[in-house]
Amino acid sequence: MKILFSSILLTILCFTGLNAQYKLDTLASWQVHPGVVFTKYREPLVPNNIYVMEIDLKNPNLKIESVKAKNRKVGLEGPSVMARQQDSSGHRVIGIINADFFTNKEPTNIQVIKGEILRRQRDGYTIAAFDEDKNFVFANPYFDASLITKTKKIKIDGVDEPRDSNAVTMYNSYYGDTTGTQGAGKEIVLKPVNGWYVNNITRCVVQKVTDSVGITHIQKGELIISANDKNNLNLKSGINTGDTVNIYVEICKGLSKIKEVVGGRPIFLKDGELDSSYATMSFMKVRHPRTIIGFSKDNSKCYLIVVDGRRYYSIGMDVWEMTRLVKQLNIYNAMNLDGGGSSVMAMGNYIFNAPSDGKERPVANALMVISTENY
Repeated sequence: MKILFSSILLTILCFTGLNAQYKLDTLASWQVHPGVVFTKYREPLVPNNIYVMEIDLKNPNLKIESVKAKNRKVGLEGPSVMARQQDSSGHRVIGIINADFFTNKEPTNIQVIKGEILRRQRDGYTIAAFDEDKNFVFANPYFDASLITKTKKIKIDGVDEPRDSNAVTMYNSYYGDTTGTQGAGKEIVLKPVNGWYVNNITRCVVQKVTDSVGITHIQKGELIISANDKNNLNLKSGINTGDTVNIYVEICKGLSKIKEVVGGRPIFLKDGELDSSYATMSFMKVRHPRTIIGFSKDNSKCYLIVVDGRRYYSIGMDVWEMTRLVKQLNIYNAMNLDGGGSSVMAMGNYIFNAPSDGKERPVANALMVISTENY
């Protein structure tokens, strides 16, 4: 009974603490670009150093994009390295943070870049998705994809992964230079008419059809549908070079014409309140360096946040402290991204936070604030 009472009391104290206010000293704050404000806060009592990029999504020249290390599904790079590679006139990288957790050099969950999907979902993990109009959704993802012709609908089983027997797999350039398949089976090369989308039908023109060749070269922006064994028969009939076909990929509810997606875990703040189902997760109960993405109640502002940790002057945050912070910043919905030594915020060639590894860690992917102005 004493143990139960102590547990209940701890829960009450934690949730009561969510309404308390941090003492946030502003150490620096400036507009780094029209519509993007950077602020460094110092919370002296815990203590913590907190870095915030506030992005005005109503600014027509700003958008959020994801980027994949090495431009491959498998590969790691520092976010500042990715930013320099992506930066160009009309595509200026204003700021960047690390994004999804990763294992074996690839993100643990779905990623979508400019409408191209890199992998299937990981069950139990969540995503942040943006459509072409900068609307967003936090969601639990799934994978449902099909090739649709005038006479048939063929289910697609996987994306950017080795093709199993009796499976239909789709490949894009994030997989590698070729499909890596063996000679058996059939492969169809597709090019989109108006760019790629997820949660929407993409019209494509058949560029090439190969039979019993395999190892088809993958050009940037193209998609290859590959099948073997019994599914090979479906692809063999009625699909020819020059035909128009449709690709449909759906990964979540609540948003159409998705262009950018990264994974994370968990969505800890939902409609202004802590989702208590995540409060008992072991890595959320302990103070760590943190990376967070959040949105205002009217969805007009996106917040990218990094909290330093594992240092005497900045010890990191647990889920209750994260919730208190984002609510104090007027954030209404928020998701935890990869933290620990991965947590980093960079602008230009400068890393603003103090990564707990002592330097920027190579990670699988990142989120960028992009300006489309030409300068």
